[in-house]
Amino acid sequence: MTAILEGSTATSERAFSLLFVLVAWRNLWRNKRRTWLSVGGIAFSLFLVVTGMAFQTGTYDDMINLGARLGHSHIQVQHPDYLDNPRVKNTFYDALGTSRSISQIPDVAGVAMRTESFALVSVGERSYGAMIVGVEPNKEPSVSDFPSLLIEGTYLSDVGHAYIGSALARNLSAAVGDEIVILGTGKTGNLAPMLLTIGGIFTTGITDVDRSYVQVRIEAFQEAFEFGDEIHRLLVSVSDLAHINAVVADIRRVVSDEVVVHDWETLMPEIRQGIDLDKISAQFMYWMLLAVVLLSIVNTFVMTVFERSREFGMLVAVGMRPRQIIGMVVIESIALWIVGSVVGLLVCLAVVIPTSWVGVPMPAAATEMSMGGMQIPTHIYPGLDASTLLTGPLVLGVGTVLGAMLPALRIRTLKPVEALREEE
Repeated sequence: MTAILEGSTATSERAFSLLFVLVAWRNLWRNKRRTWLSVGGIAFSLFLVVTGMAFQTGTYDDMINLGARLGHSHIQVQHPDYLDNPRVKNTFYDALGTSRSISQIPDVAGVAMRTESFALVSVGERSYGAMIVGVEPNKEPSVSDFPSLLIEGTYLSDVGHAYIGSALARNLSAAVGDEIVILGTGKTGNLAPMLLTIGGIFTTGITDVDRSYVQVRIEAFQEAFEFGDEIHRLLVSVSDLAHINAVVADIRRVVSDEVVVHDWETLMPEIRQGIDLDKISAQFMYWMLLAVVLLSIVNTFVMTVFERSREFGMLVAVGMRPRQIIGMVVIESIALWIVGSVVGLLVCLAVVIPTSWVGVPMPAAATEMSMGGMQIPTHIYPGLDASTLLTGPLVLGVGTVLGAMLPALRIRTLKPVEALREEE
């Protein structure tokens, strides 16, 4: 008998709760114009916030990829001491086997070996210091844009060729076809001479790179510096930045304990700092926009509570508890937030998803800016993730409920007799 009564009570409570929600929904639409204005405010603010964050995410990907294509790549495998102390002796072995293992990992777009050392570069009587980098010409395009920055000659088409920056060529008064002498120091302190021919000249538009950067074939570097099969860095590019953490984890599982794996945040901290600063400034604007919308919602519920004082007084008089009335107002605010969020997100998705496929063209003035041959992207492709989609709606949801509760707390001190005397 007790079980039957308890089941009946539970059923009644569920029915009452459902009725409570239906009444709150009906009350929300008693003043349709005010409700739609509030829904429109929530929807428009969410559209601006989510769309803005999506385009920011796409811009950040372009920044990261641009920095990666300048020579850092997205991920690097290197000697544990090389990042802080890039000395010629900080190398690691079995580079070819490691490269083959990494290339089998999903989402890896390219893997290329690098050796590098500072050396003296001479043409005739002119000499300058430069960074000499040994690369794999056939794999370099998968991790950097240096092969595409060629302005004269060919890109390391012969083992005896050197690929030098335009500013360095100008300082050396050198041209394609001239002999270039490179004098460096090997791993054991031995002299590492190289006699090469300038096969190609590149320009990045970055003065420090163009005047102090030389690429040679990795086999020529390893022979001159007596490296054997040792290298300094293994560059890895990924096809999708969203999967970079998974790729880093996979790489760490296949490499030996004698090397470390760094992602772009460690390799390019200046880009990470720039992104963080941009996010802070943008978030300030987003918070200001959301605050304005929330203030309008608070005003809406202040007017609602004031206009319905007689109704609330009657409900208290017939036995409804103030907390139940406050709960009904809160349900109204939640329904208002849901409708506004659904409308705002649908509009946002209708804009962001198509533009993420075709991109938004950059102004002509912006696309004309470039770093030598490295053009700024001509289109921006917005990117959506869970954080972008949920941050704005959740903030507005919490704010809307709190905004409704503040004026609704007046109901706790409501006196039925005085409320019933008020005119509607």
